[in-house]
Amino acid sequence: MKTSAIVFSLLSGAFGAALDSRNYISYCKSYVDTYDDIPASTLLPTLTPVNIYNGLDYGGFLAAQPIVGTAGIVPKSLPNNAVATLSQDILELGSLSLNPFGTIAAASGTKSFNLVSFYFGCLLSSKTGAADLSEGCTVAVTGYYTNGQQAPEVTFAFAPTSPNAAPLNLATLPSTYTGLKNVTFGIANAAVQQQDTDFVVDNLVHCNYS
Repeated sequence: MKTSAIVFSLLSGAFGAALDSRNYISYCKSYVDTYDDIPASTLLPTLTPVNIYNGLDYGGFLAAQPIVGTAGIVPKSLPNNAVATLSQDILELGSLSLNPFGTIAAASGTKSFNLVSFYFGCLLSSKTGAADLSEGCTVAVTGYYTNGQQAPEVTFAFAPTSPNAAPLNLATLPSTYTGLKNVTFGIANAAVQQQDTDFVVDNLVHCNYS
């Protein structure tokens, strides 16, 4: 009788642990980062860094408001998108890399997050933000778990349909991009020059654990 009680107790504990784990996985809160509520300037985009947004800390990203019909891309949701540029990397992150990149990390109050998908594109920068042309590129995404280990790097290609007003491409992350502490976006290659290419992201979908 005593042995049966011990076995039942062990099974109950194992089931409870599995249930807790399943509940933890299902209790993340979903967000779609559109950046549309950030006051953005077409003429002075460097004044509008994204910073903390929906529980994520954006590094190297600016909120931008392209002039529809003139700019190289069209945001997935109007009026804004987020843009990572080489000049902003140097200003905000102190990076001297020739491959423009941006980062997102779990902000205070967020233990970890799942990165689900995002819309993206690349621009050949005019340095003013008003008349940038869309540009073909390959973007590399690298995630890091809360234990410091790296998730498998994934790449996504952007092939614009026109130099102006090109729609953004959808990038969907694999299931390995869960329980992340931070993610880096970098331009692996570009049709012209990487250092003159801006990385655009919009409608980034993530799920946060708090």
